[in-house]
Amino acid sequence: MEMISGKSDEELAADAAEGSSSGFETLVERYSGKLYLFINRSIRSSDESLDILQDVFFKVYKNISRFDSRWKFSTWIYTIASREMVSHFRKGSVREKNIPEAESKNFENPEDTFFRSEAGNIWKLAKKLKPAWYNILWLKYSEGKTNTEIAKITNRSAISVRVALHRSRTKLAELYRQEELQEFPTASHGGGNILVGE
Repeated sequence: MEMISGKSDEELAADAAEGSSSGFETLVERYSGKLYLFINRSIRSSDESLDILQDVFFKVYKNISRFDSRWKFSTWIYTIASREMVSHFRKGSVREKNIPEAESKNFENPEDTFFRSEAGNIWKLAKKLKPAWYNILWLKYSEGKTNTEIAKITNRSAISVRVALHRSRTKLAELYRQEELQEFPTASHGGGNILVGE
């Protein structure tokens, strides 16, 4: 049996480009949950999010031979996901179509589990931000992406990313004060506190 569990994403991508189905399947396993969360925060419909996720992996499979090893594989796949989301909105799909209450009680998705955690309370509050700001915060503090990587993923300049990070953190701090939370968990991801910056 091919030993692939210890391989890096980039090594698996190279294997997949050479025709390894197990390499591609391992990448799918590694990224399905994280990408679902990334997509579902903006789409907020489980069915549409899963459709987009499927489209993302189809694009990855189709274009794996074009992956540029100078970039991290994670940056490449998040770029594809970001573009698929933009395409989804341009097609006029309904945004924030929530799951009916009766269904939501029976449907357990990764986001439900995440938002029950202490760290999730911060991201739940951050959902009140603009989707673009939310995504940039998520990429920075949850995924640990650099500003350069975020700029590539979101098709922005590095300066634009820095400005968006500053404004989104400022707005999140304002939301925190408005909510008058008694206990607000400290969320330090990737070396910085989300409320005060790097």
